[in-house]
Amino acid sequence: MLRFFLLNFLLFSCLILIAQPTRDQHPLSQILANTRVYVMEKDNSETIVKGSHYYMDDFSAGWVLLQESRDTIQDLYLKYNIYHNILEWRVSKNEIKNLLIDRVASFGFEDDFFVNAQQLESGQKGFFKNVYRGEVVSIYTKESIKRKYIKAKPPFEEKNSIIFYKTEETYLYHDGRMHLINTKKQLESLINSWEMRSLKSKKSDLQNEAFLQSLGERIESHLTSK
Repeated sequence: MLRFFLLNFLLFSCLILIAQPTRDQHPLSQILANTRVYVMEKDNSETIVKGSHYYMDDFSAGWVLLQESRDTIQDLYLKYNIYHNILEWRVSKNEIKNLLIDRVASFGFEDDFFVNAQQLESGQKGFFKNVYRGEVVSIYTKESIKRKYIKAKPPFEEKNSIIFYKTEETYLYHDGRMHLINTKKQLESLINSWEMRSLKSKKSDLQNEAFLQSLGERIESHLTSK
């Protein structure tokens, strides 16, 4: 009898071991890029580096939706390098991989949702951050990171500087088209074409997510009531 139980236990243990997925079976294992993870330029004796390449400097818990898939891959630690358009995945404490951008439909963190520009047929590269999503309109922001080199001018500046800084553009997506609304004039021109009343706003509002969400709701209500 003891031999019978031991035999069953061994068989059950083998089945469990066989059923465990290997790293090569991970859903993301087929879309790994061969490029190395980019290391941020560090300060040295001749140059000071300011700013960052990343949307967020630290890895954050998130998810990925692959092209032609309906199911998100959860429990991932991700970091988006905007400057190089690289999505980094922390596989383990000592291992980081890059994902093939053109195979990622969207990804996100707890409060942030990014859509591949290819999905929107915008003619651009990278990812748009979705700040409002309605039935007929969506509003996106797209951050870019630019690099500025400043040569030292003694005696006021002793070292050269490399500065990475963010710029942001705002778009409204409607009826298959992306409309740039990065200025008050562009926004007014668009809403006038829909015979909406003018909105009281200033340019800084167009980078304010609370304002953009309110704007999306107003436009959605107007277009669906026609």
